[in-house]
Amino acid sequence: MGTRTQQMHEFLSGYLGPSSGPPTFGVPNQPLNARLPVSPGEGIPGGIRPIPTSSQSNKKTNAQIPYVRLVYSAKGTAGLRAAPQEGDIVLVEQTTLYRKDAGDRLGHGTNSYAYTRTIESLNAENELLSEPRDEAYTYDTFPYRLDGVINNVDSEDPQNEFRDYTIANVAIYGPCRLDHGEKTRCDFKKTHPGSILYVGLEAIQVGGKFTHRLVRFSSAQLSRGVHVLEGPGRTLVCAWTLGMLMDSNQSKNMVTVLVNVSPIRETDLRGTVADQLKRKWDIPKLRPRSDSPPPDNARPSESWH
Repeated sequence: MGTRTQQMHEFLSGYLGPSSGPPTFGVPNQPLNARLPVSPGEGIPGGIRPIPTSSQSNKKTNAQIPYVRLVYSAKGTAGLRAAPQEGDIVLVEQTTLYRKDAGDRLGHGTNSYAYTRTIESLNAENELLSEPRDEAYTYDTFPYRLDGVINNVDSEDPQNEFRDYTIANVAIYGPCRLDHGEKTRCDFKKTHPGSILYVGLEAIQVGGKFTHRLVRFSSAQLSRGVHVLEGPGRTLVCAWTLGMLMDSNQSKNMVTVLVNVSPIRETDLRGTVADQLKRKWDIPKLRPRSDSPPPDNARPSESWH
């Protein structure tokens, strides 16, 4: 019997090693750091070769930087909760004081997840921006800031049966898919790679009261005179640069944008937000020959020049 066992397993000869105890290792006397030490004036180190199997690696260009956010799920038809989707533009709150359920927050203190809302949820009726105010918002008093674009959503709970939090990975920098639906696009239906995408906060004055709304527009729309920044009783309080359009047809109703958020606010040196954008994108040569350009680039592109 012993001879038979040896013949059955002899093909494992040289594969199985003798049993031994756990490997010995030393405790490092310095804190672990994936970065290489660099001092001012010194050359950039070449790194460790070969690259170790750890978080340390060569620097990648245009890498997306996602942040975990707690997202707002609005109650819709039959009480179902509609969570944001991939490609939605979101704004992040500055403080929990602006929330009705300020105590209901995932995490504690500085380790808690920030709260984000989409443009549509803030523009909806009976929400923050639709409430009349005695004074218009300014950049400093507006309780939200543009955050980025949702990359993916987790823990969706339409029926609220699990009483769970819906979280999202929001791309605050780098390439990300952006919703290009008919009602939510930032640019023309036929987009132009290289266009700069914006989100603006408008103040609308009616009867001595101010209401607000968030709008999307692009540098191409400003250059061709399609999007009007201000009008009677309507002013542009502030704006944010969302990023640059990279891929005009990533998939159906989706484009790729290089997210790189930066604020545009009124200053004594640069003037109003509308004046800053006009100085940058007001290009008479790109305006249409007609005084009433059609919306959404309905005519052939050559008729615009």
